[in-house]
Amino acid sequence: MVPEADGSDPGGFHTEVTYAITPSEDGKVYDFWAVSRDWATDDTEVTEFLRGNNHTVVMQDVDALNLLQKTLGSERTGYQELSINIDTGGLAARRILARLVEEGDKPVEKVL
Repeated sequence: MVPEADGSDPGGFHTEVTYAITPSEDGKVYDFWAVSRDWATDDTEVTEFLRGNNHTVVMQDVDALNLLQKTLGSERTGYQELSINIDTGGLAARRILARLVEEGDKPVEKVL
């Protein structure tokens, strides 16, 4: 099946997985996920299959995040991370968050 020339795909089966992690407090996060689809929406067996499989994946992520948090809690000051290419986005986000935290500790100048 090929999408239409305008990019629409009315005859296709579409599934979207939404996954978001947001900080809650120091060392803790909220982990949100949802699976949306436009096919077999009345089929509870399909719903449970997708829920179960995605839950398994998310819980693997939770296990990994818990190990990472434990490791972060034991890092020495000034420790340099070893990263691989797949970590690029996450490491960039950590640097941005660290910079924002540092900037948040500075007094704010009023602009006239």
